[in-house]
Amino acid sequence: MVTKKAKNAIITFIVIIAIMLSVLLFIYTKSQTPPILNNSQILYFYGDTCPNCKEVEKFMQENNITERLSIPLIEKEVYNNQDNQKELISYAEKCGLNKNYLGVPFIYHNNKCYMGRDDVIDFLNSQLNL
Repeated sequence: MVTKKAKNAIITFIVIIAIMLSVLLFIYTKSQTPPILNNSQILYFYGDTCPNCKEVEKFMQENNITERLSIPLIEKEVYNNQDNQKELISYAEKCGLNKNYLGVPFIYHNNKCYMGRDDVIDFLNSQLNL
């Protein structure tokens, strides 16, 4: 026979577990949704050891891109950051791109994707001419 004290302990334990599971589910769901991007921002995804990204970085430095852009450029490294990887995939899927064929450098801006050294540099140049 289970005592009243034991029943209360079991109920308390179950409630605590339910709350913890709810919090974990909320955190997991939240991390799967990319942040809402303001169209007046440019998301730039790159990899630390990516040779094409190094060329884009050199172009950006030589042309003072971050200072000359009229809107913020948000840089996100994807080789060492899984959250940034997931975010890149999410934005690429919005553009109808297959996640199996993604690469960096990659820019997402105004619901459009630009992938590869040449496309990224062309996009950045186009933003300077506005």
